Amino acid sequence: MKPVITRILRALLPLIIVAAAAFAAVTMIMNRPPVETLTPVIEPPGVRVHEVTLQDARLSVTSQGTVQPRTESQLVPEIAGRVTWVARSFAEGGFFEAGDVLVEIDPFDYEQALVSARSQLAQARLRLAEEEAEAEVAQREWDTLGRGDPRELALRKPQLEDARASVAAAEAAVERATRDLQRAEIVAPYAGRVRTKNVDIGQYVRVGDALATVYAVDVAEIRLPLPDDELAYLDVPLSYRGVEQQVQPLVTVQATFAGETHAWDGLIVRTESEIDSVSRMVHAIAAVPDPYAPGPNPNRPPLAVGMYVEAEIDGRTARDVAVLPRQALRGRDQVLVVTFDDRLSFRTIDVLRTSTESVIVRSGLQAGELVVISPLDTPTDGMRVQLADADPGLLERRAAAAAARPSQAAAPAVQREDAPAAQVGVPAAAAASDVPIEPAADRRAEAAPGAPPVAAEPASVARPGAARTAAAAEQAPPGAPAGDATTAGRPERPQWLASLLEERRPAVENLRSRPARTRPAAARPARREPDVAPVPRPAATLAAAPRRPAPRTPDAAPASVVAVASFASLNRATGDSELGPALSRAVAARLASSDGIAVSESESDARYVVRGGLQQVGPLVRVTARIVDTANGAVLHAAKIDGSTADRPALEADVAAAVIEHLTAIPGSTAPSASGGMAAGATAPSALAVLPFDDLSAGSASALDVDLGSVLAEAIAERLSTLPAVAVVTPGDEAAWAVGGGIQRIGTMVRVTARLTDVRSGSVVTAVKVDGTVEALADLQSRVAAAMIESVREALAGESVARSGPATDPATPRHEGRRS
Repeated sequence: MKPVITRILRALLPLIIVAAAAFAAVTMIMNRPPVETLTPVIEPPGVRVHEVTLQDARLSVTSQGTVQPRTESQLVPEIAGRVTWVARSFAEGGFFEAGDVLVEIDPFDYEQALVSARSQLAQARLRLAEEEAEAEVAQREWDTLGRGDPRELALRKPQLEDARASVAAAEAAVERATRDLQRAEIVAPYAGRVRTKNVDIGQYVRVGDALATVYAVDVAEIRLPLPDDELAYLDVPLSYRGVEQQVQPLVTVQATFAGETHAWDGLIVRTESEIDSVSRMVHAIAAVPDPYAPGPNPNRPPLAVGMYVEAEIDGRTARDVAVLPRQALRGRDQVLVVTFDDRLSFRTIDVLRTSTESVIVRSGLQAGELVVISPLDTPTDGMRVQLADADPGLLERRAAAAAARPSQAAAPAVQREDAPAAQVGVPAAAAASDVPIEPAADRRAEAAPGAPPVAAEPASVARPGAARTAAAAEQAPPGAPAGDATTAGRPERPQWLASLLEERRPAVENLRSRPARTRPAAARPARREPDVAPVPRPAATLAAAPRRPAPRTPDAAPASVVAVASFASLNRATGDSELGPALSRAVAARLASSDGIAVSESESDARYVVRGGLQQVGPLVRVTARIVDTANGAVLHAAKIDGSTADRPALEADVAAAVIEHLTAIPGSTAPSASGGMAAGATAPSALAVLPFDDLSAGSASALDVDLGSVLAEAIAERLSTLPAVAVVTPGDEAAWAVGGGIQRIGTMVRVTARLTDVRSGSVVTAVKVDGTVEALADLQSRVAAAMIESVREALAGESVARSGPATDPATPRHEGRRS
């Protein structure tokens, strides 16, 4: 009996232990204390700022050059002989004054020549006296004995003239011998310095041999090269013909000697006669008087010939400009301004001049505004910041300015009952201001009657400056009214903001009255919203757009009505501003003459819109033409046409022919309808917008003078339009996906960062990096477009799987890689 009980206990003991452990675990789980969920607190980043002050700035131009003498000569003897004496100052680097004897040649031969010449002069004078006496005797004899007119030979007149000529020749020989004797002494022509010495005592020299090279020390000159774009800041004398009195700008010459920097003052006296054919620079000549004179500083060396110096030329004065530190500039012409509500705002400025240390701004900033000068990793328009290391005086002035703002407004804004805030968009004036105007978040209540319910509607794609408002609507309390959805969880609007909104109410009413185009979104499975709104990307800020009115029916705009928009230039500096409008007029004229096609001047009355862009490199032009469906914003066809500005009529004809060919190829029975052209029961294509890529390089320009960001966007949009499951729409229309990114350039090297973003959740689905060069621009466009096509296909495949299975977290990126 006992062995049986023992076996039973051994079998039941493990089960009893497991049951006890399970009971203890369940008890602990059921009795665990509640866990408090804390809302994450995001601390705004601290930034250093610079207060804008308007002032008069004196412009200057810096150049470098080498000191050279204004007057330089070679000492050459006029007689031959042996050098018998040289002065102590006749040495390299020796100074001398005007009239000093530097070298003496043996004068013996020339002294003897002078004695001989004087002897010949005495003999000639004696003969002249004898001839004069004989001529007098001959005249008396003829007067006594002769009859008639005497001959000159009888009166000895020819002999008398010959004697006089002999005397003159003898006198010239004496003078020449005297000059040769004087030329035995080489005399300094001016006060100067010996650069090179070629002879010494005992050396025989011939006529024309160079004894030494000397230069004057009264004025030193510096040849300063100046690029033509720097001449705009200077008043340099351009040496006009017939103009003697010209402006001579001051110049300060600096040189480092023995570890110390010294300065000399001078003037720009002239410019050279021609522009350098290689460097295309103008050379200005700076003159510094008395360069070897002692200065106020006993340690200052003379401005010696051959010294390398840096010259700063005083230029013109710029009135009412803002001088900012160099690190304040973002890209080529943008800065970050901190608004009165401590938010960032991108501001485009007019840059007058940039240097390594400062930026001179002509317009775009007001006195008292704060410009960010500290680096930020991912700045976005509207991001909240806090001031770091701010001056107490600056904070007081800022508070006083903020308090004075409400008095500048007419009255606080009042919400109109007949115009719900949910229908108001963000006007252009508000987007450009320092204060973001937030649209209402409750959009679902305005859906058209009878419209199919959607789980997640597409949001509109916006560039930096838009605000994220979808999360605010989801976080509103259940009992809050629709009009308070945007203010839930926020402090009350300040008085100055309400006044500003009231001032801009006319612009809002104009925007509200415009007809809008949209298409109903295809039904999508519900996605789990993230607990915390993702941080906006720096390339583009994605915001939920207000729902537009129901799309118009095809009866409102027949399929044959076409509007032609102006072709935009993608070059940074437009080479031919008339080419885009000329192409638009040519296409419109050809379409008007085609059968079955009507041309409308207004895009709102047209079924299709023809628009595009052009890239110009010298005389070569590439035109990209797109046919856009106005019902849903989808790009139906895209064509690229190459040509030349030299034969503009042929280029216009080719573009018009390509547009007509693609436009007539759209079947009337299968033309996209207001619902996107999808058959019943078919899956609607995903709307995708391609944003221009941001140039993240500081102060660089493309080697081909092309807006590379717009060019990449055009190439990607053209390639993505070939995907059957994607409808490419313009950035202003509703989209479910967005492609954007940035460009970094170092010389000719280019790195493109492209991102595919889910607009509904704001998460980055895919990010790729592609490296290339500006010279191989076509290859770079193809590789970036191919990478994004692959990313879009993967995203669409993942979305298709998500429809048939559990929903995935949209905030989690599916893929991130790098391509080279």
